Amino acid sequence: MPERIVMGYWDCPSCHTKGIRGTDRACPNCGASRTEDVKFYMQKPHDYLSDEEARDKGKGADWMCPYCKTYNSVTAAKCKNCGAAAAESEDDYFSIKEKQAAREAKRRALQNSAPSFPLRRLFFVFALLAIMAGLFFVFSEKDRQIVVTDVSWDYNIAIEKYRQVSDEGWELPREAELIRKAKEIHHYDQVFDHYETRTRSYTVQVPDGTHTEYSYTDNGDGTYTEHSREVQDYRSETRTEDYQEPVYRNVPIYRIKYYYKEWRWVHERDVATSGHNKNPYFGEANLKKNEREKSRSEAYAFEGSLKGKKKKTTYEVPDRATWDRIYPDHTITVRMQSGKILEYLSFGD
Repeated sequence: MPERIVMGYWDCPSCHTKGIRGTDRACPNCGASRTEDVKFYMQKPHDYLSDEEARDKGKGADWMCPYCKTYNSVTAAKCKNCGAAAAESEDDYFSIKEKQAAREAKRRALQNSAPSFPLRRLFFVFALLAIMAGLFFVFSEKDRQIVVTDVSWDYNIAIEKYRQVSDEGWELPREAELIRKAKEIHHYDQVFDHYETRTRSYTVQVPDGTHTEYSYTDNGDGTYTEHSREVQDYRSETRTEDYQEPVYRNVPIYRIKYYYKEWRWVHERDVATSGHNKNPYFGEANLKKNEREKSRSEAYAFEGSLKGKKKKTTYEVPDRATWDRIYPDHTITVRMQSGKILEYLSFGD
């Protein structure tokens, strides 16, 4: 399709008359000349110029007289207003728009570089500072006083016994007494068996006619040039196809499993003692035949409330030496972080 010329329009900045034809270089209402601030636009539906009207259009941008600031046609050798020669002009419609765009870009850059703190940003900053302050308060180390209300301890002796136990496995321990063995499934392997025909759907894009798309070039003389191009259209089409899918079967893998008895040390019992006093002790192990002590454990704690608070909390104490200095009704000083005691500073004794 051949290119066509479309009429542009502009608005008078003096009397605010709207929709003045782009080929008019002066306002038909007040007579004011089209100024360099004027920008062309198109109306819908487009106003196409006739072949005769379009003959001299699209040949080049209007030039501006350097003396009276009047726009003139690119075909004009002299300014229609003051008679100045076109050769003396250094600016046309496009160069003027470029300079205006450069000035606007510079203005915006200066605006963006200047310190600016809008209300929303200030609110965000204050909120962030408040959150950071709260986190610092919660997670920072603080010296606190705790009023001790109770102490406690827990002792334990773990007892093992050497005895014969039944077990099973895929290996037979060296000292074990074999009871029986059997061939059993150890695991399954996947083995290819056959193919099965399956059907699946898929989507393809197929051509489905065309449509015309238009673009427009500002000629700088009050008109636009319309360009057209044919664009391929597509539609989605669903198709099906058959394919072969492999099918596998589980094949059991057998191994010899052993059932046996063996002598080993196993946990038998605990001798636990505890109390809410300052006299911790281990209970009597009273070891029987084939028994032994495996381990002994100690745990210490105290209950207390932060000074001025009613809520009681139980705190674990890391060692006996520290616990020996903590007594009910004493006020101890500790360094805490996130509710945990980091260091004992004084014991109120």
